[in-house]
This record gives sequence, C-alpha cells and structure tokens, in this order.
Amino acid sequence: MSSTAERIKARAAKREKNEAKSAPPSDKPNVPFWHAILLSIRGWSDALVFAYLLAMFIRIFVFELFMIPTGSMTPTLIGDADRRVAFGDYNADGIQDVFVKTESRERILVYVMGANGFPTESVFMKNVPGAFWDSLFQTSPGRTDMILVNKFAYWFSEPKRGDIIVFKVPDHPDRQNNPFDPYKPIFIKRCVGLPNEEVVLRPPLLDNVPAGSPIFSGTGLPKGLGTWEVKLKGRPVIVNGKELPATDPVEQVIHFPFRWGEFSHAEQKLVTGDNEVLMIGDHQHSSSDSRDWGPVPVENLRGRAIVRYWPFKAFKFLR
Repeated sequence: MSSTAERIKARAAKREKNEAKSAPPSDKPNVPFWHAILLSIRGWSDALVFAYLLAMFIRIFVFELFMIPTGSMTPTLIGDADRRVAFGDYNADGIQDVFVKTESRERILVYVMGANGFPTESVFMKNVPGAFWDSLFQTSPGRTDMILVNKFAYWFSEPKRGDIIVFKVPDHPDRQNNPFDPYKPIFIKRCVGLPNEEVVLRPPLLDNVPAGSPIFSGTGLPKGLGTWEVKLKGRPVIVNGKELPATDPVEQVIHFPFRWGEFSHAEQKLVTGDNEVLMIGDHQHSSSDSRDWGPVPVENLRGRAIVRYWPFKAFKFLR
C-alpha cells in the first residue's frame, strides 16, 4: 500500500517537473527602456501609415470634401469668400431669401426662395443705396458652404441632367475669348446639356415691380428698396427643339443667357458632341461656364456633389 502511494507521488512530482520545464519563464525579459519606446513608435507608425493610405484612397477614388470657392452656384450653394451674399426675408413670407450684389454696390439680385429650397422668382434692383447692403450684412451675414462629392458616381453610370458636378475645365485653344483661371481648373456647376444635344437658353421675361412694393422685413428699411426693381421670370430651356418640363431638375433654377445688366432679348444656342456635357452655374448672371468655354468632355468629370454638410443648420442632400 505504501509502495503504491509512493509511486503515485513520484509520478506527480515528475509531471510537475516536466510542466515547469515547458512553461514560459515567469520573469519578463530585461528589455531596455529605449527599445520599448522604439517598439511602441513602430506600432503607432504602422497604424498611422495605414490610416493615411486609406484616407488617400478614399479621397482620390471614393469621396472628397470641397469648399465652394465662388458664388457661381448661388442660391443652391453659397460661396461667399468676397462677401457678396447675404440673407433676408424680401417678401415677408417667413422664408429667408438670398441677396447677391455685383461688383458695383448699387446693383443687387434677390433670389426669392420657396419652401422647397429653390427660387420661385428673381428680382433685380438697381441704384440701391450702399447703406442697405451694410445693414443687411449686419443683420444676416453671409456664409461659405462645404460639400461632399461622390467621386465614383460616373464610373458605372452616365451623368444626368440636373446633376451638380465637380469637373476639370477643358483647355480651350482660344484663351482670349474663352478665359478661365489655369491655376484653379476645378469647377462646380450643374449639368444642363447631355451628349449630342442642342440647348437653347432664352432670356427671362421682365416685369417691373410697382413703386412702394414689395416689403422687405429684414432690416426695417422703407418700401421700394431700389429706385428701379424688376422681376425676372425664367422660361423653360429648349433641348433638341422641345421645352423641358417644369419637373426637370434644370428647371428649378432661372436661366439667363446674358450677364449683369445685359437685358437683351437674344437667345443663346449651345451644342454638344459625343461624350460631352454642358456645365452651367445656377447663378448665371455671374458664372464662367460652358457659355464661355464650350462643352466639357465626360472624362473631365471628377464627381457628383451629394451633400451640403456645412453649415450644419443648412445640411441638405443636393439635387
């Protein structure tokens, strides 16, 4: 009996001895402090490099953030670097309207906005006193919008009429009559014409505003803000001989074939070829676009603007 117990104890002791030999040492290796720091830096650098490469992949091929640099997409997107855009309730309907001034402080265009976020009409004011603009900016300063662009939008699909697109401006051989800034070749406009189309822009109808109206409720200024006010009523764009329906996205903005103060009755005809589109700014009074340098090749398109994410209170999906 005792010999059996002794054998069991001997086996247990041998097993414990073997397990002790195979177990990792209980004490940590004596690693120098500087070596531990280098190992930690190596781990963080690997993670940062991976994050950087992932961010660059997303920025180049997937999504990119853009700041609107100019006012050419007003009132859809506001680029107010030069303080030419302000907001106020022009017709006292409770909706903030968009005021845009020209380089001359005496001329202002008002986009009278509807509840759907698009202008219902435009009003051109001439000989406006400078104090009006100063007062308007004090009560409602301008802003600069920031957007998110889907850069793979046109990998597997064609651009659609009404899309707001970021693109590279074509290098037109006639630079003198078709100028653009070669140092800022990336523009944002709305697609108005698709490949192999004839697009005709017609000047808006003019309707003088009666003296003493409408009411501007934003600053307490008297009625009749300008010495001359005229409503500009847009007419449908003609594509291949047919007017676009009112439901077409392009018809949500008012089109002008002319620039500030050029109230002519001339139409403007634009023609696209294979794989070309017409890109025109929503603020067509002051926009360098396909009316100046012609159609844009489809391969120049960089992506479609999908979201305005800043200012946060004006967040919206773009259309």
